[in-house]
Amino acid sequence: MKTKTSVVSIEKNRSEREQCEREGGDDAWSAAYHHYATRVAREGSGPVPPAAGKPKVVLANVSASFANLGHTRDELAEKLPDAPVDEVFELPALARAYAMACQRVTSRASDGEHIRRRQRMMPLREAFLGMAELLAARGALDRAQVASLRSDTGMYALAQSGLGLANLYQEHWDQLRGLHPYTAEELAALREDSVWLLDHTSPKGTTRAPKAPDEARLVRDRIYAMIRERYDWLQRIGTWLHGPSAGEKIPKLLYRPPVKATAQGKDPSAGVTPKLYLPA
Repeated sequence: MKTKTSVVSIEKNRSEREQCEREGGDDAWSAAYHHYATRVAREGSGPVPPAAGKPKVVLANVSASFANLGHTRDELAEKLPDAPVDEVFELPALARAYAMACQRVTSRASDGEHIRRRQRMMPLREAFLGMAELLAARGALDRAQVASLRSDTGMYALAQSGLGLANLYQEHWDQLRGLHPYTAEELAALREDSVWLLDHTSPKGTTRAPKAPDEARLVRDRIYAMIRERYDWLQRIGTWLHGPSAGEKIPKLLYRPPVKATAQGKDPSAGVTPKLYLPA
């Protein structure tokens, strides 16, 4: 059923929308993302199912559905007063916000970044470790602890060793002052690259994708839940408008055209750029 919104809520949403648009500049994608990320953070509570749709598929089917709808928002609101038409017309903006949200969930690191981090971390680790062994031989550091850092092999273990060295130097930084040539910036670089490599390397030494930040993943999943709810209503509206042919006009949210159709360039989203509707 259509819900009534108070004048205060309308003004609050309009103010937030305008702020998001300012932050996103002329980029409608950024404006849509900031609007809905703010909204789900404020209104969302509890767990939601993980997002299942690929952004390109969602965008294509939302675009095709609105191209085939054949009615404006005002026309549908008058014809179907009990349907949440305003919410349904948020779908183009939600689809773009979802695409942006998916980009903010950390993906697998590139091979080039992995190589760059390794090449920077390895010489620093070796330099810090060699000096630590000299300091241990003079009694300034614990011999057994330093020796355990030398015995590590494999990329994951080497990154663990780098982090262990960073922690060791940090712990004894004041008492080791003047006994080694390294700066606090070099120590920070060793720690940063070691942590990054631990996050992006499996214990077997292969590149892996780290766990996505909970906040980014939750925003993505909640935006997708909003899309599913509104798209269900869009399909109902399509049935009311088009009857048995509604399936052709309003495809399923995760519908993929046959391979032959895409090979011939029949993309349901081709040439379609639906107008974004951010609720006032």
